[in-house]
This record gives sequence, C-alpha cells and structure tokens, in this order.
Amino acid sequence: MTDVKRQLLIIDDDESYREVLARSLSRKGFTVGTAATMETGLERCRNQRPEYLLLDLNLSGQSGLNLIKPLLEIVPQARIVVLTGYAS
Repeated sequence: MTDVKRQLLIIDDDESYREVLARSLSRKGFTVGTAATMETGLERCRNQRPEYLLLDLNLSGQSGLNLIKPLLEIVPQARIVVLTGYAS
C-alpha cells in the first residue's frame, strides 16, 4: 500500500508564519504548497488541486474571504480554514 500524502495549500502574506506552518504540516504528512498573494494562491490552487486550504483573512489589506468562491470553483470539494492574527 502506498502512502498518499494529502495536498494542502497555505495562502498567507506573512512569510515567517507561512513557512513555519508549512514545515509543521509537512511533518504531519501533508504535501504543502504556499502562496503569498491572492493571484499566486489561485495559480497554485489550479496546479496543485489541494484537498485543504489555509487562507489568511487579511492578505496585504485585502480580504481573503474574496478568494473563497474562486478557490471552490477550482476545487469544489476542498476544505477551507480561514485564519487570522488580525486584531479586528
């Protein structure tokens, strides 16, 4: 039996947080892709077709919520978790 890794994409503009989270989730058995912008996130989603997405609520002043619909158009069965360290 082969060990198929789950695909996960992190879209977050905080480089340090994104990379730490990617390393941690990789050790937990995920194949992790990362993106720092909305545009790159959509491109990586098209290429990677992740099962799971971690999405920052505040992406360089833009709402990450605006990405939910286009991401689900690409991968309708994906599970999306919206994260934020934003104070509001």
